[in-house]
Amino acid sequence: WTVVVLAGHSLQKWQLCIGDMELLLFEADLARPLREAFADAGHDVQDLLLLDMQASEVGVMLLVAGVQDNSQVKYALVAVRTEEAPLTVCWFRELTAKDLGPLTHSTQGDSALQFLLMGQVALVYNTAHIVAIPVLSGKGEVELLDFGPGQLVGGALFGQMPVFFSTFNGFISVSSTETLLNDISMTINVAPDTSISDSNIEELTQQKDNVGLLKAAYLLYIRKQLVQSKAALGNLFSGETNCIDTMLGTAVLQTSLELINDVPAKDPRWADQQANRLSVGGTNSLQIVHQLEEKQRVLQWFASFLKDLQLWEKLGNVTHANRLISTTYVLQEHAEKVTATLALKKAHQKYAEVVDKIIEEVLIKHNKRPPGTLTNQDLFYRQVSLIPDAIQQLVRWSEDVVFSEQNSLQVATHLVSANSLLLEMLRAISELRERVTTLYHPTSPGVWEKKLWTTTNGPECVGDALLLQMQVTVSHGVKS
Repeated sequence: WTVVVLAGHSLQKWQLCIGDMELLLFEADLARPLREAFADAGHDVQDLLLLDMQASEVGVMLLVAGVQDNSQVKYALVAVRTEEAPLTVCWFRELTAKDLGPLTHSTQGDSALQFLLMGQVALVYNTAHIVAIPVLSGKGEVELLDFGPGQLVGGALFGQMPVFFSTFNGFISVSSTETLLNDISMTINVAPDTSISDSNIEELTQQKDNVGLLKAAYLLYIRKQLVQSKAALGNLFSGETNCIDTMLGTAVLQTSLELINDVPAKDPRWADQQANRLSVGGTNSLQIVHQLEEKQRVLQWFASFLKDLQLWEKLGNVTHANRLISTTYVLQEHAEKVTATLALKKAHQKYAEVVDKIIEEVLIKHNKRPPGTLTNQDLFYRQVSLIPDAIQQLVRWSEDVVFSEQNSLQVATHLVSANSLLLEMLRAISELRERVTTLYHPTSPGVWEKKLWTTTNGPECVGDALLLQMQVTVSHGVKS
């Protein structure tokens, strides 16, 4: 093997053989040819920072920062031939402030900059951003790749495919959308990434099941294949005249329920559950908080899908949890339950003892046990539809506390914890309602009044539980 090592401002070339001593072929100075290259570009640099190195067709490519007398920094990608010493620069690509964009505004400093080569494109990155830069000046435009929240931990080449690891999305691959070598238009593997192949979609479209066809249309929609999405539905729901409990409404709510209970696609611990179902949600993050945030966005995409395909105005009323209610209000209810679950997760650590107990009781009630290396938290927070049970269980816990043998101070402390958790969830729900009133407003005629799951009694509702919590607090907490 031949190994090239970047050592300070020098480049070492070694030969490694099995069973023999390693052999240093040469060690050559990089500072002089690099300074000369900057000088040819009109920049007199006093110091050099060699930030990163990647193998290239001519030898190696370096990401270099040159510091001038006035402390101004100039960046460049430099290709260096490594056949023999002395080293020669075969081309020099200056990187302007416009090229690097937000990378130069980072508080992490120059040392955080790294890069990967993808054909004729250099992906320069730090922990927050990636910029795609054509290595041949003038060939294509510089493009900022936005991966959303989370940090980029690192990147590497898998074959010829650049792969990055993000604390939000997990593994992310970057590939060119065109076959032309110099076209740097990128497609980024982020949500909504449903991890479903063309054959899976074709399988769904061939089903006579309404839910399967609706899923196929939705998957095509988030791929931005609008014509194919409409074709997948055809005239499936056009003949319905009844505005209550329609096939469309039933299919929409079943799909929405699957979205809020979606299994994280990128978490290998869920592999067994993923193998038995086709996920349509695109929940990709490895962290529970981010998974729930993704589900919030997925529900917005689903609402946009229903509106863009003119299905929204066909959504009438449905019988849901012993209530006759507009289908669109149930969709909003699903969004509110995701928000409540997210609020509970964010407060979990502060009230860990209480929340852990509540989650355990809810899972026992539904006869659920986490398989493999999954935890109770993984299982509960994945299945968002369990949040009403968690609220009801929290109220039962409060009721048990006040009738226990604990002293008044302990009772008051426990009630404060329970009420704080409930207020966190209700506050988040209230804020969401203010934001999405227009989004989920029904447009079909004959819509029934809005019956909120937080004020109504019955299955999947918590109105009676919240009223009981108020009574318990007034009767026992205030006296304590």
